[in-house]
Amino acid sequence: MQLVKRSVWLGVVLMLAVACWGQGIIINEVAWSGTAASSADEWIELYNAGSSVVDLSGWRIEFAGTVIYLGSEEGSTRNVRCSVLEPGAFLLLERTDDRAVDDRIADLIYSGSLSNTGCLIRLLDATGEPADTANLAGGNWPAGTGADGAPAYGSMERVDPLMPDVPSNWCTALPEWSAGRDATGEPVCGTPGAENTATRRERQAPCVELLHCGLESEHEMAVHWTAIDPDGAAGALMIDVEGSIDQGETWIGFVGDLANSGAYVGPIPESLVNGSLSETQLLVRIVATDADGWTSSVVAAAAPAD
Repeated sequence: MQLVKRSVWLGVVLMLAVACWGQGIIINEVAWSGTAASSADEWIELYNAGSSVVDLSGWRIEFAGTVIYLGSEEGSTRNVRCSVLEPGAFLLLERTDDRAVDDRIADLIYSGSLSNTGCLIRLLDATGEPADTANLAGGNWPAGTGADGAPAYGSMERVDPLMPDVPSNWCTALPEWSAGRDATGEPVCGTPGAENTATRRERQAPCVELLHCGLESEHEMAVHWTAIDPDGAAGALMIDVEGSIDQGETWIGFVGDLANSGAYVGPIPESLVNGSLSETQLLVRIVATDADGWTSSVVAAAAPAD
């Protein structure tokens, strides 16, 4: 009976997600933990994924008793600087003042705190109908990190702006691709007012598939893979083959800077043999790097020799 209840609830969640998604304006990024400068420096980003200009007058965002009006200074809204969103444009809402993201001009200033333990955020249009949500199922945030996260204070980014609010469509921002600086001038771990790292990665990062990974003997192995670059030539990819005998804690290179040949057949580094591989699991990782610096990897356990 409990399984049936959970299945019904999951179905309701997915139906609501589909119903809310597709209205053009979406909740694109949530910095629920603030920044390294201050945990109070939260921000929320909206994105116009549609093809029409949208006047957000009468629209509002609601979470945990906070109501932010997008076109008027009432409720939790302190200052409205922009309420019209062009196609492909972002609307940045900063909490308390314009210092949360210090080198970006906030489109709206609001009051109200997002709980680090998670909450549902709803975006309602001018008729009061749901336009989008973030963390529809409630509970813990599906992505993002706090002070003790890795990385720390990472924002929660939507992966695909054309897909609904489900946990798999959210990802933690990557610090190396961040945009914007906090109140102390340090880079934020997020992309306020810019395209999400997760979205760019989905569209631009290499795709790697491991076809075969097996030991030929105690000292040799064979690995075969395919790799493509969605926005470039597959032949320009550089491939690194790495191994680990401590469940991925440390990685040791077999060979690096391979052209995308799709195969490595050769010796295993002595540091990875470490006695008998028949008693130790060898993990193999293929890392593909494109000309833009985007990387993707795939990991598999090496099959024992016949």
